[in-house]
Amino acid sequence: MKALLFISFILIQTISLSFQTSPVVCNGKYLIINKKNCDVLDVELASKECGANIIVYDKHGGTNQQFILKNVGSGYVTLTNVNSKLAITIENKKEGSSLEQTAICGSPNAFQLFKVIEVCDGFYLLLNKASGLYINGNSLAVSQYCYRLAIQSDKCDANLEDLLFSFLPVC
Repeated sequence: MKALLFISFILIQTISLSFQTSPVVCNGKYLIINKKNCDVLDVELASKECGANIIVYDKHGGTNQQFILKNVGSGYVTLTNVNSKLAITIENKKEGSSLEQTAICGSPNAFQLFKVIEVCDGFYLLLNKASGLYINGNSLAVSQYCYRLAIQSDKCDANLEDLLFSFLPVC
């Protein structure tokens, strides 16, 4: 009987822990680094304008490469650029479309929400709520200024390392 009670207790504890929603990555300021090329997400030309492209660029640590990750509930985060105070947003729900920055008006919309999914050893997928697609940090797409664009990709159609990112805290 004691063994059955102990097993029941362990089972209940396991189930209750699985329903806790502690953040995968803590709120904070980060450089977001692609695993494949070690480049970081960046706002093109350090723009403070809505609609500016999110690109992948060599790490220099400037404020246009720093993003504030904020957990907003239900496992979703927003990623707001330190320099522009604008959030990473998908342009539309299509695979291959680029990312841009826009203002969060009131509460963030599904185009500005990302689920951070840990894959292994501190590397994460960034899944957009609206499109169901992942941020790709190693695409061949380029902007009008010839910078490499961060785009959306389906996990099945991309090399997994193109979609993996780490978060380097910024002091």
